Amino acid sequence: MMIVQLLAVTALLLGFGRPIEEVRLQDEDAAWTALHEVVPHHIHAQRSRVRITETPDMAALVKRLEELLPQVAGTTAEPIARFYLGNALFKVGRLEEAAATFEAIGKGFPDHGLNKKLAAEEPSMIEDAIADCRGEIELRKVYEIVDLPHAELDRQARAVFHTTDGSFEIQLHATASPETCANFRKLVEEGYYVGLCFHEIQSYRKLMLGCPNTRDEMKDRPTWGLGGPAWDLPFELNDAMNGPGAVSMRRSASGRSHGSQFTICLSDQPDLNNKQVVFGRVVRGLDVLRRLSQNRVDAVGRPEDRIAITGTEWKAGPPGR
Repeated sequence: MMIVQLLAVTALLLGFGRPIEEVRLQDEDAAWTALHEVVPHHIHAQRSRVRITETPDMAALVKRLEELLPQVAGTTAEPIARFYLGNALFKVGRLEEAAATFEAIGKGFPDHGLNKKLAAEEPSMIEDAIADCRGEIELRKVYEIVDLPHAELDRQARAVFHTTDGSFEIQLHATASPETCANFRKLVEEGYYVGLCFHEIQSYRKLMLGCPNTRDEMKDRPTWGLGGPAWDLPFELNDAMNGPGAVSMRRSASGRSHGSQFTICLSDQPDLNNKQVVFGRVVRGLDVLRRLSQNRVDAVGRPEDRIAITGTEWKAGPPGR
């Protein structure tokens, strides 16, 4: 009789007579569902485009992951949740805690894929993460870490450039690089760029514009790229990268930003990151610029035929208005 009662209680605790394996699988599903609700991930609904969930604030993500850990404890989702937590702690600068989190994964889940080496001479993902934490801790003992301003586009204004072969539009990171953007707007409104031509182009990579020496068709071509206004600008670096469509101010010899010359990236140009201030982005006409980049050039990238700016406008509102 006692055995029958004990079996009945066990069945009740495990889910009203369901097999233990079924209960375990349900717990696994619940754990992974909870994890996916917390961390950014890809959503691919049937017959629809892939959508990436919005990345939450890192400090908020740390809190949510810490609250999640008891729910996923003992499931296959636990080491992954802890790995996400370690990465989030790293991003908010809690480096010692991040290192401890990764080390706990190494000790607590030695057979997990995160601890597997892809090759004998390569570290595992956990070993790599721990090394990153320790390296950053040592680095911060020597250097001051400065958070760069976050670059968001001003959607309510844009500069329109008309060329001999189509138009393109630029929106600005006005709050992240205010003096650079104010100077650029002033030049656009005054028509400074009208009559200038692209003084250097690299096929499908980047184009350079803004040298006043290109205004005169009779001017010696070797001086293209050497001219500018009588001022330069503060180096207002922000967190925007020199990727496709990025517009960045060229660096002057003084280490500040150039007063008028800028680069338009047609593809990723990582060599320009932290060297040129990205102050805007092409939001319309990137196809025009890619087509322009196919013009013939001389040995140093100067177009053989002038590609001139025929007009500029400063417009309010998003593209299309």
